[in-house]
Amino acid sequence: MAHLLHIRYTPHDFSVTDSGPLASARMRRDQGHDEPIRLDNLPVLMWESGALWDEVNLYFTCRADDVLDGDVRMATVHFDAQALVHFATFLESQNLSWFAFGEERAKRPTNLYRGHVIRLRERSQLAPSTASARMAAVLRFYRWVQSRGLLNPEFPAFKQRTHKIRYRDKIGFQQTLTVYSTNLHIPNKKRGRGVRLEGGLHAVILPCGSA
Repeated sequence: MAHLLHIRYTPHDFSVTDSGPLASARMRRDQGHDEPIRLDNLPVLMWESGALWDEVNLYFTCRADDVLDGDVRMATVHFDAQALVHFATFLESQNLSWFAFGEERAKRPTNLYRGHVIRLRERSQLAPSTASARMAAVLRFYRWVQSRGLLNPEFPAFKQRTHKIRYRDKIGFQQTLTVYSTNLHIPNKKRGRGVRLEGGLHAVILPCGSA
Protein backbone atom coordinates (compact mmCIF):
# COMPACT_ATOMS: atom_id res chain seq x y z
CA MET A 1 0.00 0.00 0.00
CA ALA A 2 1.26 3.47 -0.85
CA HIS A 3 2.13 5.55 2.18
CA LEU A 4 3.48 8.90 3.32
CA LEU A 5 6.65 9.88 5.12
CA HIS A 6 7.35 13.34 6.50
CA ILE A 7 10.65 15.17 6.27
CA ARG A 8 12.20 18.50 7.23
CA TYR A 9 12.47 20.50 4.02
CA THR A 10 15.15 23.12 3.44
CA PRO A 11 14.49 25.08 0.22
CA HIS A 12 17.43 26.16 -1.93
CA ASP A 13 18.00 28.91 -4.44
CA PHE A 14 19.76 27.74 -7.59
CA SER A 15 21.84 29.59 -10.12
CA VAL A 16 22.89 28.40 -13.57
CA THR A 17 25.54 29.37 -16.06
CA ASP A 18 24.75 30.82 -19.47
CA SER A 19 25.37 27.41 -21.00
CA GLY A 20 22.79 25.78 -18.75
CA PRO A 21 24.59 23.53 -16.19
CA LEU A 22 23.93 24.18 -12.52
CA ALA A 23 26.49 26.59 -11.09
CA SER A 24 25.57 26.66 -7.41
CA ALA A 25 22.85 26.04 -4.89
CA ARG A 26 22.42 27.82 -1.58
CA MET A 27 19.92 27.44 1.21
CA ARG A 28 17.19 30.06 1.36
CA ARG A 29 17.36 32.33 4.39
CA ASP A 30 15.02 34.83 5.96
CA GLN A 31 15.96 38.40 5.28
CA GLY A 32 18.14 39.65 8.11
CA HIS A 33 18.68 36.18 9.58
CA ASP A 34 21.58 33.77 9.22
CA GLU A 35 19.57 30.62 9.91
CA PRO A 36 18.30 28.80 6.80
CA ILE A 37 14.55 28.45 6.27
CA ARG A 38 13.21 25.03 7.17
CA LEU A 39 9.77 23.53 6.91
CA ASP A 40 8.84 20.59 9.11
CA ASN A 41 6.56 17.70 8.14
CA LEU A 42 6.70 18.00 4.37
CA PRO A 43 5.01 14.86 2.98
CA VAL A 44 6.84 12.40 0.75
CA LEU A 45 4.84 9.73 -1.10
CA MET A 46 6.16 6.21 -1.58
CA TRP A 47 4.66 3.36 -3.53
CA GLU A 48 4.13 -0.04 -1.90
CA SER A 49 7.37 -1.18 -3.57
CA GLY A 50 9.30 1.49 -1.68
CA ALA A 51 9.92 3.57 -4.80
CA LEU A 52 9.27 7.30 -4.58
CA TRP A 53 6.60 8.92 -6.73
CA ASP A 54 8.96 11.57 -8.03
CA GLU A 55 6.42 13.78 -9.76
CA VAL A 56 4.16 13.99 -6.71
CA ASN A 57 7.09 14.71 -4.41
CA LEU A 58 8.29 17.48 -6.71
CA TYR A 59 4.76 18.85 -6.54
CA PHE A 60 4.93 18.80 -2.73
CA THR A 61 8.17 20.81 -2.73
CA CYS A 62 6.53 23.34 -5.01
CA ARG A 63 3.59 23.55 -2.63
CA ALA A 64 6.04 23.97 0.25
CA ASP A 65 7.46 27.05 -1.46
CA ASP A 66 3.90 28.38 -1.67
CA VAL A 67 3.55 27.80 2.09
CA LEU A 68 6.75 29.71 2.78
CA ASP A 69 5.53 32.56 0.57
CA GLY A 70 2.28 32.68 2.54
CA ASP A 71 0.06 31.66 -0.40
CA VAL A 72 -0.99 28.23 0.92
CA ARG A 73 -1.49 26.75 4.38
CA MET A 74 0.48 23.65 5.37
CA ALA A 75 -2.83 22.00 6.29
CA THR A 76 -3.82 22.24 2.62
CA VAL A 77 -0.61 20.49 1.55
CA HIS A 78 -1.26 17.72 4.10
CA PHE A 79 -4.82 17.26 2.84
CA ASP A 80 -3.60 17.05 -0.76
CA ALA A 81 -1.01 14.50 0.34
CA GLN A 82 -3.70 12.33 1.96
CA ALA A 83 -5.80 12.59 -1.21
CA LEU A 84 -2.88 11.61 -3.43
CA VAL A 85 -1.85 8.65 -1.28
CA HIS A 86 -5.49 7.49 -1.44
CA PHE A 87 -5.31 7.86 -5.22
CA ALA A 88 -1.97 5.99 -5.36
CA THR A 89 -3.38 3.13 -3.26
CA PHE A 90 -6.32 2.87 -5.65
CA LEU A 91 -3.96 2.76 -8.65
CA GLU A 92 -1.96 -0.05 -7.03
CA SER A 93 -5.11 -2.04 -6.23
CA GLN A 94 -6.21 -1.85 -9.88
CA ASN A 95 -2.72 -2.24 -11.37
CA LEU A 96 -3.03 1.11 -13.12
CA SER A 97 -0.38 3.59 -14.22
CA TRP A 98 -0.97 7.20 -13.24
CA PHE A 99 0.23 8.45 -16.64
CA ALA A 100 -1.59 5.95 -18.92
CA PHE A 101 -4.34 7.79 -20.80
CA GLY A 102 -5.70 5.70 -23.63
CA GLU A 103 -8.42 6.42 -26.15
CA GLU A 104 -11.13 4.74 -24.05
CA ARG A 105 -12.13 7.42 -21.56
CA ALA A 106 -13.73 5.01 -19.07
CA LYS A 107 -10.39 3.24 -18.54
CA ARG A 108 -8.31 6.33 -17.82
CA PRO A 109 -6.98 6.47 -14.22
CA THR A 110 -8.68 9.77 -13.41
CA ASN A 111 -12.08 8.54 -14.62
CA LEU A 112 -11.75 5.23 -12.80
CA TYR A 113 -10.75 6.97 -9.58
CA ARG A 114 -13.70 9.34 -9.83
CA GLY A 115 -16.06 6.36 -10.05
CA HIS A 116 -14.33 4.75 -7.06
CA VAL A 117 -14.71 7.89 -4.93
CA ILE A 118 -18.38 8.27 -5.86
CA ARG A 119 -19.05 4.65 -4.86
CA LEU A 120 -17.39 5.26 -1.47
CA ARG A 121 -19.56 8.33 -1.02
CA GLU A 122 -22.75 6.46 -1.93
CA ARG A 123 -21.89 3.73 0.59
CA SER A 124 -21.39 6.43 3.25
CA GLN A 125 -17.71 5.40 3.52
CA LEU A 126 -16.64 8.89 2.53
CA ALA A 127 -18.26 12.20 3.42
CA PRO A 128 -19.60 14.12 0.39
CA SER A 129 -17.33 17.08 1.11
CA THR A 130 -14.29 14.78 1.40
CA ALA A 131 -15.14 13.02 -1.87
CA SER A 132 -15.34 16.36 -3.67
CA ALA A 133 -12.14 17.65 -2.09
CA ARG A 134 -10.12 14.50 -2.81
CA MET A 135 -11.05 14.54 -6.48
CA ALA A 136 -10.21 18.24 -6.65
CA ALA A 137 -6.78 17.54 -5.11
CA VAL A 138 -6.02 14.87 -7.72
CA LEU A 139 -7.09 17.24 -10.50
CA ARG A 140 -4.85 19.97 -9.06
CA PHE A 141 -1.88 17.60 -9.27
CA TYR A 142 -2.62 16.64 -12.87
CA ARG A 143 -3.13 20.27 -13.84
CA TRP A 144 0.23 21.15 -12.28
CA VAL A 145 2.15 18.21 -13.75
CA GLN A 146 0.87 19.03 -17.24
CA SER A 147 1.68 22.73 -16.85
CA ARG A 148 5.28 21.76 -16.06
CA GLY A 149 5.62 19.49 -19.07
CA LEU A 150 6.01 16.39 -16.90
CA LEU A 151 3.03 14.68 -18.50
CA ASN A 152 1.95 14.96 -22.13
CA PRO A 153 -0.60 12.18 -22.64
CA GLU A 154 -1.92 11.29 -26.07
CA PHE A 155 -5.44 11.77 -24.70
CA PRO A 156 -6.31 14.37 -22.05
CA ALA A 157 -6.46 13.57 -18.35
CA PHE A 158 -9.69 15.58 -18.20
CA LYS A 159 -11.59 18.20 -20.12
CA GLN A 160 -11.26 21.68 -18.73
CA ARG A 161 -12.80 25.06 -19.34
CA THR A 162 -11.37 28.28 -17.96
CA HIS A 163 -13.53 31.18 -16.83
CA LYS A 164 -12.52 34.67 -15.73
CA ILE A 165 -14.60 36.30 -13.02
CA ARG A 166 -14.10 39.99 -12.31
CA TYR A 167 -14.82 41.35 -8.84
CA ARG A 168 -13.85 44.20 -6.54
CA ASP A 169 -11.85 43.56 -3.40
CA LYS A 170 -12.48 45.17 0.00
CA ILE A 171 -10.43 48.22 -0.99
CA GLY A 172 -12.38 48.66 -4.21
CA PHE A 173 -9.76 47.53 -6.71
CA GLN A 174 -10.92 45.33 -9.55
CA GLN A 175 -9.50 41.80 -9.44
CA THR A 176 -9.79 38.78 -11.72
CA LEU A 177 -10.35 35.26 -10.40
CA THR A 178 -9.53 32.30 -12.65
CA VAL A 179 -12.10 29.54 -12.23
CA TYR A 180 -11.87 26.08 -13.78
CA SER A 181 -14.60 23.59 -14.54
CA THR A 182 -13.82 19.99 -15.46
CA ASN A 183 -15.82 16.95 -16.49
CA LEU A 184 -14.37 15.03 -13.51
CA HIS A 185 -15.31 17.42 -10.72
CA ILE A 186 -17.50 15.74 -8.07
CA PRO A 187 -20.22 18.09 -6.79
CA ASN A 188 -20.65 18.16 -3.02
CA LYS A 189 -24.03 16.48 -2.43
CA LYS A 190 -25.44 17.46 0.94
CA ARG A 191 -28.25 15.31 2.29
CA GLY A 192 -31.32 16.99 3.73
CA ARG A 193 -34.67 17.72 2.18
CA GLY A 194 -33.90 16.50 -1.27
CA VAL A 195 -30.42 16.67 -2.82
CA ARG A 196 -28.78 19.97 -3.53
CA LEU A 197 -25.80 20.18 -5.94
CA GLU A 198 -23.32 22.83 -5.00
CA GLY A 199 -21.75 24.31 -8.08
CA GLY A 200 -20.22 22.55 -11.06
CA LEU A 201 -17.40 25.10 -10.89
CA HIS A 202 -14.62 25.39 -8.37
CA ALA A 203 -11.86 27.93 -7.92
CA VAL A 204 -8.30 26.65 -8.09
CA ILE A 205 -5.14 28.56 -7.19
CA LEU A 206 -2.28 26.94 -9.06
CA PRO A 207 0.98 26.62 -7.13
CA CYS A 208 4.24 28.30 -8.08
CA GLY A 209 2.81 30.53 -10.76
CA SER A 210 1.48 27.73 -12.98
CA ALA A 211 -0.75 28.85 -15.83
